Amino acid sequence: MTLRKKAAQGVLWSSIQKFSSQAISFVTFVILARLLEADDFGLIALATAFIAFNQLFLDQGFTQAIIQREPLEDAHLDTAFWTNLLIGITLATITITCSDWVAEFFSQPKLGEIIRWLTLSLIFGALSTVQIALLRRQFRFKEIAIRSFIASFISGVVGIVMALNGYGVWSLVVQEITKALVRVIVLWHVGGWRPKMSYSTRHLKDLFSFGINVTGLHVLSFFQKRSVDFVIGYFLGPMLLGYFHIASRVLNFLKSLFSSTLNSVSMPVFSRLQNKPERLLNAFYKMTKMTSVLAFPCFFGVYLLSEELVVTMFGDRWKPIIPILQLLIHVGLLNSLIHPAASLLLGVGQAFRRLKLQFISFLLVLISLFISVHWGLEAVAAGYALVTYMVFPLWYWAVHQSVNTEH
Repeated sequence: MTLRKKAAQGVLWSSIQKFSSQAISFVTFVILARLLEADDFGLIALATAFIAFNQLFLDQGFTQAIIQREPLEDAHLDTAFWTNLLIGITLATITITCSDWVAEFFSQPKLGEIIRWLTLSLIFGALSTVQIALLRRQFRFKEIAIRSFIASFISGVVGIVMALNGYGVWSLVVQEITKALVRVIVLWHVGGWRPKMSYSTRHLKDLFSFGINVTGLHVLSFFQKRSVDFVIGYFLGPMLLGYFHIASRVLNFLKSLFSSTLNSVSMPVFSRLQNKPERLLNAFYKMTKMTSVLAFPCFFGVYLLSEELVVTMFGDRWKPIIPILQLLIHVGLLNSLIHPAASLLLGVGQAFRRLKLQFISFLLVLISLFISVHWGLEAVAAGYALVTYMVFPLWYWAVHQSVNTEH
């Protein structure tokens, strides 16, 4: 099968995955938003932010290294798996130890226990990284779609049932744990690959030389996104963080449907074309065009109908998120066009260049955040949008520099 056909099938199955699993997740999210309070979403946002920070160091960039690397040997896979599992257990232990300190810092007594339970996702993540990387490398997006659909459906049912029975924030906690567990079970069933009891420091160095830049990239990306949660939660409280979290979830839903669908396929394609510059740029611009055609009408439509959509889906009590959502639409739209450029940089092995761009973006977001938080939630969202407009041209400049430099 040609690369074009593999990419087309990948886009098809990625679309099915995104539309089905995201639709289920969004319906579940809407129902839970009607059953739970803003404080519940604020607490889960703080807890998942802390867990997500630890997850940054779980993969060590091995997923992208496995997708990008030519040639790839069995020893690379075995070494990556056992390294990730050891790191996952270590991170879980550290997270449990620090959980009460985090709860005390935010003055939220429930937060410590929530974090302790969510550490299970670190172990489940360690068991998944190599398998998911292989599926993406082999363009087996059908299996990924099945995994996501089943996990979203089962975890959604569990969360709603618990919320209806008055479990409050624990409905969200158990929903997250269930989703991670089901993903692992399905992935090991459909993936086919199993680790062997072998380990190679030479192959670890091969993966680490690429992965260390990806890990740095993930760390900066985390702080760029999660620093907003931390600062809002600390200065403005969990209720306003809950408002921001709901608006961000709507935005992330749109991004997943109309840009992440294509971008999940783009890095494997760009990796195969990394030594063919003309075909590489042609594929890049086709991917960007397709993203634009899908994303622009959707984001503008939500912007114009934001008040009607928020009231209809969540109810009158969530009206304060309307101006936040409208401002974040700008961020989502531009990020949809940045994603293909970011995937290309990884696909051609320019992880360090992408890391530098992410560092510039992080610094600007951080400066904007600490200035704007004193004027409230809308100012934070406006500052985030302004920074996105500032860094957007740099990504496309980096694409042409990377392709010309490498080829």
